[in-house]
Amino acid sequence: MLKEFLPLGPIWNKDNTSELSKILDGFESEIARVDSRVHDLIREANPQTTTEMLEAREIEAGLPDPCSGLADTLQGRRDELVNKWSSTGGASISYLEKVALITGITATITDQVTDHTFTVTGPDTTIRSFLVGSSVAGEALRTWGNTSFECIFEIYKPAHTVALYSYTPT
Repeated sequence: MLKEFLPLGPIWNKDNTSELSKILDGFESEIARVDSRVHDLIREANPQTTTEMLEAREIEAGLPDPCSGLADTLQGRRDELVNKWSSTGGASISYLEKVALITGITATITDQVTDHTFTVTGPDTTIRSFLVGSSVAGEALRTWGNTSFECIFEIYKPAHTVALYSYTPT
């Protein structure tokens, strides 16, 4: 590939027997390795697919935080990272429902007109399953729990509001 980028002219002999050609051939494996790592870097830049840089990306995002309840699986850690990076803030009901949905919880929020209060209704247990292609060997096939439900809303809700929690059996 490097030979194709050489200028034209008799000094730039591109046949395989020239000294220049032998030098360029020596770089071949290193250039292929760097090219492969560039593709890895592109994959690692996306929080949804990162593996090698996951720990560094978590530190950048301030994770684990007090609400980290999914951190026992690779996909759970990625989900928390995506949630943290995509949380832009907001005071709307749809925003808070979106925050819950990103973490795997389907919640319904009912606005109370008085006293800056709203009710969050969600499942008493959330089941998370092993996902081929996202999970890794050694992770549980299924986990149950909802330890981060209230914590998430306490962090992302507007500071002047009060959240009341209601649970529905799953």
